[in-house]
Amino acid sequence: MYHGMNPSNGDGFLEQQQQQQQPQSPQRLLAVILWFQLALCFGPAQLTGGFDDLQVCADPGIPENGFRTPSGGVFFEGSVARFHCQDGFKLKGATKRLCLKHFNGTLGWIPSDNSICVQEAASARLEPA
Repeated sequence: MYHGMNPSNGDGFLEQQQQQQQPQSPQRLLAVILWFQLALCFGPAQLTGGFDDLQVCADPGIPENGFRTPSGGVFFEGSVARFHCQDGFKLKGATKRLCLKHFNGTLGWIPSDNSICVQEAASARLEPA
């Protein structure tokens, strides 16, 4: 059958082929429409990767004899890292650091100094009897 021709009444083979092709066409059309909607919403960078210009703060590290929350992951602008020490150690430095954009456009931690865990004095850990 050529394009533009209609099957004649009673031609079961041609009618069956036409019925089988109809469900596929709307699905394919919907997929193409969805793709274009995503392209318009997110822009071409989102559909092709676009991670080259993604900026994140470097891992702020974990103090020795301490821990950090969150313990892992990617630190985007506005992320907060909080620092804690194990029992018997005291935090020296900031309890939290914030990932912010500097004037030159790069991201970095504020405050920039790393916190450390120092061992508490033995006399301070003893409880009175």
